[in-house]
Amino acid sequence: MIPYLIVSGIAAVVLVKMGIDILNGFKSRNWPTVQGTIQQSGMEAHQSRDDDGDIRTTYGASVLYTYEVMGQEFRGDRRTFSNVRTSSARNTQKIL
Repeated sequence: MIPYLIVSGIAAVVLVKMGIDILNGFKSRNWPTVQGTIQQSGMEAHQSRDDDGDIRTTYGASVLYTYEVMGQEFRGDRRTFSNVRTSSARNTQKIL
């Protein structure tokens, strides 16, 4: 019984996080926009071991950019509301 409650609790947290990200995505469609400049972009590889001891590699796009608002320069590196990784280097390259 307890393992089911733990799994259910984890699933609930993940669903709430996904819902918040989706809501933020819809809200961001109405945000003001400005021109920016990409300073650097690249692919990050992250390796981890699975339960069988096999090494698993996932990839994420990394982007550093600058933009200006009312004469003040800002820097950023955020592309999405959550840290998205994929097992496909080709898909990450398409994002870049």
